[in-house]
Amino acid sequence: MTNAYSVKSVEQQDMLDTALPAIKSSDRAVVIIHAPGKMGRIGAGNAYEHFRSRGVAERRLFILNGGIDNWPYENLTEKK
Repeated sequence: MTNAYSVKSVEQQDMLDTALPAIKSSDRAVVIIHAPGKMGRIGAGNAYEHFRSRGVAERRLFILNGGIDNWPYENLTEKK
């Protein structure tokens, strides 16, 4: 799971790229968290496209609309 950055700058692309080794070494789904509002929707879409452009298969990419509060799998999250 990764937060969606707006991915407008090289620095923001680099932040997302730090997740690529873990993403590419796995076949698990990549869940991009969509923050509430228009900017969140844009950021999530940009993050989705960024990962896709870096070779992550679209079948693995998902956007969680409405933020982490809409994560439906409480048993899969870790509470600290």
